[in-house]
Amino acid sequence: MTMDDIDHVAVLGAGNMGHGITEVVALAGYDVTMRDVETEFVNEGYENIEWSLQKLHESGRLEELPDEVLARIETTVDLEAVVSDADLVIEAAPEDLDLKREIFADLDEYAPDGAILASNTSSLPITDIAAATDRPESVVGTHFFNPPVKMDLVEVIYGERTSEETAETAQAFVESIDKTPIYVRKDVHGFVVNNVLGPFGEEAAWMVSEGVAEIREADATMVHERGYPMGPFELGDLTGIDVSYRVRAEAGRPVPPILQSKVDAGELGRKTGKGYYDYENGDGVDYTPEDASEDFDWLRIEARILNEAAKLIDDDVATPEAIDTGLRLGAGFPEGPCRRADEVGLDAVLEKLDELYEAYGEDRYEASPYLRDLVEAGRTGKTTGAGFYQYAETDGGTDADESGVFHEIEVGDTDVTDGRTITEADVANFAGVSGDFNHIHMDEERMRESIFGERIAHGMLVLSAATGLIWQYRSIEMRDSVVAFYGLDDLRFRKPVYIGDTIHVEMEVVETTPRPEGAGNGTVTFALEIKNQRDEVVISCEMTSLLE
Repeated sequence: MTMDDIDHVAVLGAGNMGHGITEVVALAGYDVTMRDVETEFVNEGYENIEWSLQKLHESGRLEELPDEVLARIETTVDLEAVVSDADLVIEAAPEDLDLKREIFADLDEYAPDGAILASNTSSLPITDIAAATDRPESVVGTHFFNPPVKMDLVEVIYGERTSEETAETAQAFVESIDKTPIYVRKDVHGFVVNNVLGPFGEEAAWMVSEGVAEIREADATMVHERGYPMGPFELGDLTGIDVSYRVRAEAGRPVPPILQSKVDAGELGRKTGKGYYDYENGDGVDYTPEDASEDFDWLRIEARILNEAAKLIDDDVATPEAIDTGLRLGAGFPEGPCRRADEVGLDAVLEKLDELYEAYGEDRYEASPYLRDLVEAGRTGKTTGAGFYQYAETDGGTDADESGVFHEIEVGDTDVTDGRTITEADVANFAGVSGDFNHIHMDEERMRESIFGERIAHGMLVLSAATGLIWQYRSIEMRDSVVAFYGLDDLRFRKPVYIGDTIHVEMEVVETTPRPEGAGNGTVTFALEIKNQRDEVVISCEMTSLLE
């Protein structure tokens, strides 16, 4: 099965993920049939798609009329009928291994030879699901992130017997529906994003349980000092404290006492009205920049995150590039953990892990052999020219290039950056810094009554996020070579950016001007088009910066 063979897609499940995936596939031009076990479930899922398409149309974000997209969607409760002529089946049933194995056994019987059988599981082993069939080479994981219409990332996961052809076709399909795939080359628990993200909440919970940190202190420091879109406890309340508990319990990992106490009390986060914060009788998430503390040991959390990334690289599960893309698009990290590790210094990360392992003796602090090998080889990050990534080299080897990057840039050079998804936390954080709490950005109810129909991001926030993308230019990491920002010319805001949109930058160097020695090597002017996931220009301008 190749991309040229995929015409008809079947989606099994009409819940949040099922109807979201169905909508995304139809928006990309495919004929798709959505199936669930009860007509009531199918109808509800279809109505949700109708509502979503209408909102996209009202906000000017739909290139077709809603009815034209809906014409490509059929619904049924008949499993055999829906998969008998499907080229690609995407299962989006609840996270129950027995249920998924039952579905895949039926797919093995009813689906055509050569069809790709994909599971949208977020945690269950693809290998175990594929074992219910006589064609495990055709089974692959396609883990969409919620909500599929807004989230750009899809993890493409190999089972033990998934063929290269199947995985490559799945990746090409994901790209064809305007999503960003990353390969997860081994069927590990939690895949990439959930594996690396896990310590963000878990280690913070251990620190609070031990009495060395407070909840608001942890959230404020990680957001306002380290740039994460949400604090670990804020995120736990949003996703559900019971979800975090179940993941740890099922994996046989120790559960932090504060997490156990919240589950025992039934205080599971926003959905129950109370979790780490009180949403019924309190102010909800109420930390401020003033709650951040220099005494909070943020490296304890980040060292564990970075160690998990190193383990995945060491085990050939994913590349540094895939991990960084996954955590930026799937978890809203300000930059990929591997890039951040190179900036912090792998030697500092290793030192922190060894210190924690000596103090606690817990397996979670045991440093990855790969991380230790990098440090012992002198590859400790950007300051030495190499870490997880290779940076500029000199004739002497891997010492950082002190001449900067200016002389490596030429007029006519072009680049397209990675994507960056704008989150609600981005909007709230920007409002806190800028003081702009305008209802256009902050008040969801008022926005629904406006011409926009949903909350939008500040234009300057979007420009700021785009600037962070720009400094990753070609193979050059420019962030530390920017001496000064000279300004913007021809700035035009062309379309609103909505919360959940993913922006990227298409750029061209239009002018380079050398500067006197001691004032940076020279100015570089970039012509920029900032685009959303539909390839629409939302901001255009020229930006000039002084670079070393």
